[in-house]
Amino acid sequence: MTIWRAVLVACVTAMVGFVGGVWFIGSGLGFQMIKIPPVPAASAGPTNAQPRPKAKSRPKVEAVGVPEAVNISGGSGGLGRLAERGDLLPSPGCGWEIEPRELMPDQEWSKSNRERLLIGVPSFEPKTGRLRYSLIQSTQSGQSAVALRLVLFDAAGNRFTARVSPTGKSSGTGGSVEYTHHNWDDLPAMDPPGSAFVGVERVVPDSDRLTAEAARAEARRKGVETLPPPRLGEPFVFDLPAVDGRRVRSQDLKGKAVLIVLSGPFPRGPIAPGQLRKDFSADALVVVGVSFDAEAAEAVKDLALLNDKAAPVVHVPNDPAIRRMWREGAEIPPLPAYWIIDRDGILRFQTHWFDLSDRLATALGRPTQRGRFEALVKDNKARSDAQRKAKGNAANPPNPTPPAHAVPTKG
Repeated sequence: MTIWRAVLVACVTAMVGFVGGVWFIGSGLGFQMIKIPPVPAASAGPTNAQPRPKAKSRPKVEAVGVPEAVNISGGSGGLGRLAERGDLLPSPGCGWEIEPRELMPDQEWSKSNRERLLIGVPSFEPKTGRLRYSLIQSTQSGQSAVALRLVLFDAAGNRFTARVSPTGKSSGTGGSVEYTHHNWDDLPAMDPPGSAFVGVERVVPDSDRLTAEAARAEARRKGVETLPPPRLGEPFVFDLPAVDGRRVRSQDLKGKAVLIVLSGPFPRGPIAPGQLRKDFSADALVVVGVSFDAEAAEAVKDLALLNDKAAPVVHVPNDPAIRRMWREGAEIPPLPAYWIIDRDGILRFQTHWFDLSDRLATALGRPTQRGRFEALVKDNKARSDAQRKAKGNAANPPNPTPPAHAVPTKG
């Protein structure tokens, strides 16, 4: 009977197909029909098997309360020796996450505590040789990442604050990771160890404003002449010495648009389109160069790309303290940069070289290249529509309207 039932199960499986058979057996119906015979008991003859010893009962473990984690300082590796100097200060309003230490430009470092892990990876740009840093901040779950910024100091204590560029962020149940790049526009020659230091400061929300105000106050106190901070829509007043000895005053330039070209040794890029003077004559536009090059001669050479030999050039002295006051107080952006003042002395644009021509045209009240192109496209479309309509009318002339006297009337 058992064999007959097994054959019956196989036949049913073949008839309903593979899927139906799998369900039939997997559901348990097949095993209900096939009675599996019981396994016969072992014979009661002698055996060499020894009786299994009874397991000893283990002591019961009581739950023990776990104390809170001890607040430890964590660890660090790869960091240079602590500077131990009182004149290496963070930016106004900021505090140190990692106090200044000797700069080790070829060595990665790490520092951790209960809240976060920091990893610094220095490198050098292949083309310019400039030092840059990648900072990785890994934060524990339940903690928030903090804004951090690297600061370099030379042997004299001059501060060089990095420009921070966020590059990536990821988060999960265990916490979050942030990646930022830190770059410096112009650093003097630093030959570590011992002559340069690096620290990581915590950036407060109002840090940029506090830093700029402190730099402007220091410049006034020390008699350093700088550009004012750029405020779009407000008068832009300046009075600066040019390399040829003349003064460049904003009040003398009213009635003309003014283009201020801020340039420097890095990055080397296009200062302005070559046709600048072809599009804007000297009667309409005045160009003023402000250079952070190492030497005044290099500044004049850079500005020669404007095809304007009469352009006055202001050279920022190659002194770290003065340049810091310029960068922080005048809020100088990454170089090269272009600021445009209209005929009334109002700062209108902070722009890039690829938008320069249109921005200048707007400041002078002229149609821009984009506007001229859009007008040309609109005009061509109107002509095309008119030609298409004329061709349609020629192919299908309208029925002539009969004269009034030819129309029959009733009555």
